[in-house]
Amino acid sequence: MFTLRYTPFWSIPIMIIGGRFAYYYWLRGYSLPPLFFALCSAISSFFLFIWVMAGGPDKVVHYFLDIVRNF
Repeated sequence: MFTLRYTPFWSIPIMIIGGRFAYYYWLRGYSLPPLFFALCSAISSFFLFIWVMAGGPDKVVHYFLDIVRNF
């Protein structure tokens, strides 16, 4: 639950770092590393989007627990 509650503190740096590395490797002509770093950045963006849409740190935990219980 700690990871979900504090999503912006880990997802925003991963988005920035992953985006920069993907761009650098793409400029150098590599094919696989940019995809990996872009995927990491996209996953972090997805978690940040879920965090915002759920309503912040307290509501995202309840939202996640409801999904797990209903599954």
